[in-house]
Amino acid sequence: EELQKKLWEKKKFIIETNYCITLDKIDEEHYEQILACDEQLAEWKELFDVDVQSVEDLKEEKYLVLDTKFFDVKFKYKLLSEFDNLDEDIDGVLINSENFGALNLLQDRYKEQVKTVYIDPPYNTGNDGFLYNDTYQHSSWMSFMYDRLAYSKELMTNDGIIFSSIDEYEIKSLMNIKNDIFGENNSFGNMVWQHSIQGKGYEGKISLHHNYISVYGKLTSKIGMLKRTEEDNKNYSNPDNDPNGLWRTGDVRNALDRPNLKYNITTPSGLIIKHPDNGWRWSKETLDEKISTGEIKFSEDETRIIRKIYLKNQLGRVPESFLDGKKFGTTRDANSEIKSLFHNVVFGTPKPSILINKLIQIGANNNSVILDYFAGSGTTGHAVINLNREDKGKRKYILVEMGEYFDTVTKPRIQKVIYSDSWKDGKPTTKNGISQIFKYFKLESYEDTLNNLEFNRTKEQEDTLALYPEAKDDYILNYSLDVESQDSLLNIDTFSTPFDYKLKIATSSVGETKNTAIDLVETFNYLLGLVVETLKLDNGFLTIKGENLKKSKILIIWRDNKSSDELDSFVKDIDFDAFDEVYVNGDSHLEKVKLIEQEFKKLMFGE
Repeated sequence: EELQKKLWEKKKFIIETNYCITLDKIDEEHYEQILACDEQLAEWKELFDVDVQSVEDLKEEKYLVLDTKFFDVKFKYKLLSEFDNLDEDIDGVLINSENFGALNLLQDRYKEQVKTVYIDPPYNTGNDGFLYNDTYQHSSWMSFMYDRLAYSKELMTNDGIIFSSIDEYEIKSLMNIKNDIFGENNSFGNMVWQHSIQGKGYEGKISLHHNYISVYGKLTSKIGMLKRTEEDNKNYSNPDNDPNGLWRTGDVRNALDRPNLKYNITTPSGLIIKHPDNGWRWSKETLDEKISTGEIKFSEDETRIIRKIYLKNQLGRVPESFLDGKKFGTTRDANSEIKSLFHNVVFGTPKPSILINKLIQIGANNNSVILDYFAGSGTTGHAVINLNREDKGKRKYILVEMGEYFDTVTKPRIQKVIYSDSWKDGKPTTKNGISQIFKYFKLESYEDTLNNLEFNRTKEQEDTLALYPEAKDDYILNYSLDVESQDSLLNIDTFSTPFDYKLKIATSSVGETKNTAIDLVETFNYLLGLVVETLKLDNGFLTIKGENLKKSKILIIWRDNKSSDELDSFVKDIDFDAFDEVYVNGDSHLEKVKLIEQEFKKLMFGE
């Protein structure tokens, strides 16, 4: 159990990080090289139905999404080096991983950075199509959810909001978990989403048309206002050219009997207006002040009081507990949305983006980070991108999904929504694109960690185990983990050529593995919690500058099979005093420098 726990909680390696970047963010000097990449052109034809044949075509199609996976490492780093504040410019992160491992890796980089979490976890019904084991025994399901909700709380800002879709079978269990993690006082109630207009009838039962959305906050959370609609604003006008803008009338009477608010008013011409039966809404002092500021005026014949409610003071609408399927979409609408993007329904349990759109409006600001670690088809990312397109917001999205459909649905959906906001039968009907860059990668799985365990024993050790078989179990659980398998868990020797670090990674669900390149650079960035500013590859040296969430300035230098003398020559013009922490891989006699290998091991295993 100790062995399993250590391997499960170990921070996982990142496998090949790539970036999707709209062409408007890429200098035209690269267009000839892009045009020569047949794989990229083929993907653009498949995803966007765009046939690019010339540099002029590229200049016209500024929202085509380039994928760095089709290009070599040098070209990828060349593009990234042209951003002055890379992480600030990145709009989203997509992670293909089991979500516990992803949430674990995100802790140092995004601790208290996420404003809104939305999740649509398995409902524990056994029939809703999730790749996660959806037939957990009740207690196992609760444990499964508890671990992930606890991790996500650490990522939330103090005023963060978490929304969780759930059905009536596990709503009580989910609330018990959230009460324990977030506190009962931080429950904002349950919203009811009408997922179907016409439910199916079952004899002897009530037909269910709804699911729930459980809403909790963290420490100082408050529910935000919904954006006002044209319907909300249609009663406002400005017939008297009031400089304060559009207004509508409001009641000046008190709904309850208030004897102390029963006073008469004298108009400017001396006419006395009697008080309403229950009295005015305010004290005489407040009413006089409202008259003086123009918020209250008299009719032309001074026989009645007119209260002005200005549109500019109306911040929005308070969210309601019932989400009408006609206004916020149903499951059928969600399926239609998927079909319009991909020409057929390629995912079984989507949510409509308009529903998630409303939740984000409630829980986030226009520059917030939004996290979904049961991302499914990518609806949350879709909603964030569309909101940013509407109001020029700077919201960022983090999507975590373990399914094999990550490459066929989740990621392509984000690419498609970037290119256009309107689709039919898998083809765009407009070219209303949005400027974007998102990063995506896969994480080593727990099974991958097991596949890479290798035990290095001498013949003498093997003979000893054969003589004392009763000691074998204890030996394997202790010495084998602490000593024999350490090199396979983290082979420090290969850090001298960091771009060639490989592990056996599963290629299918039947246990097949392949030696696959591991992204040590990106893994180390996350282990440090680095917010990357600049990145540059120069003659075998990759230099990364940034800072962690504590605002410590950090410099990382990765050298690819370079000697200490070559390192000395490379860094001679670098002012190490400008940084709080400096890291270099391989042996070094430089002062004030930490070895990446040592820090890597400590951070990966929590030592």
